[in-house]
Amino acid sequence: MVVATVILLFACAAVCNCVGPEPPGGFEAYSANPEENCKVPWHYDIENDTFGPYCWGNTWKNCYGTKQSPINIDTEKVSYKSFSPKYNLSKELSGTLVIVERSPKFLVNERNSLYNLSQIPFLKKDEMFRLKQFHMHFPAKEDGVGSEHRINCEGYDGELHFVHKKPNEAESETVVVLAIFVEKGDNTELALQGFFENLKEVQKCGDAKNFSLHRLTFLENLEDLYTYNGSFTTPPCDERVIWLIKRKPITVSEEHFEILEQLRYDEIHISEHGNIRPPFPMTVDRKVHANFKVPNGENKENKHGNNNDKNNGDECTEWYKSRRCRKDNDDS
Repeated sequence: MVVATVILLFACAAVCNCVGPEPPGGFEAYSANPEENCKVPWHYDIENDTFGPYCWGNTWKNCYGTKQSPINIDTEKVSYKSFSPKYNLSKELSGTLVIVERSPKFLVNERNSLYNLSQIPFLKKDEMFRLKQFHMHFPAKEDGVGSEHRINCEGYDGELHFVHKKPNEAESETVVVLAIFVEKGDNTELALQGFFENLKEVQKCGDAKNFSLHRLTFLENLEDLYTYNGSFTTPPCDERVIWLIKRKPITVSEEHFEILEQLRYDEIHISEHGNIRPPFPMTVDRKVHANFKVPNGENKENKHGNNNDKNNGDECTEWYKSRRCRKDNDDS
């Protein structure tokens, strides 16, 4: 099984990290000068021992923190938790499609579109978060795994991240990201077809196009979710994200995946290295919860957390212990 997590990041406010802080000025500032958002030193080349994803922590210390994302979810170690997030969706979603931080991203124009999420785990039931942006993660051309999160060490073809923040806070202390896995199929989810079709005109960082998407009705069914506390998956990797990960994937057509392969950043095709961060090992004080009966486990309380050595498996997270990095000024 190849798992693709779709994390849709809706941002009226800004564009900086795939799942990360936004630049000052928000949606309007980006629209005025999109090329200013094309300058990031980090990338996804795992062979680069300075700014590749294995080595981000040398420059951005939080990227080697204890609550990093993405992770591998070992379903035998998941605990049950009762929660039922609710979405209040406007009829359509208007915004701007851009290429930033090596990902295609749709920035929500909140003047015309309001997608509000409430009843979020770990928070008060009446706390409301608003969709700011969503973006897509996909694999390197020669690699089949395009999701950042893994389920029992297996990944999907892609992952969408929907990013939510408090409506009236310039920089929301807590960020809620809904991740949806993507798998290749005959057809693309109807509400997302405009996102992919317009990428034919938005091919590189600096390009931008305003348009509206149909109502994202697939967001209304938020049953079968995993949740945990983690981080942004790009530098500076701040650990203030509540993750909601939908168990069932949506489909995107082969044709639309081929469009993704043509996207460029720094004159290089994003698909040369893909845009996924590898899964991090879990620490013993962190747990993954689910609001459904996990198929291959009894859903008993996991008192020991998802322990790094016992539960994650070498094939998913061994890179973390074996990584070899050097500092930017180290010529050795």
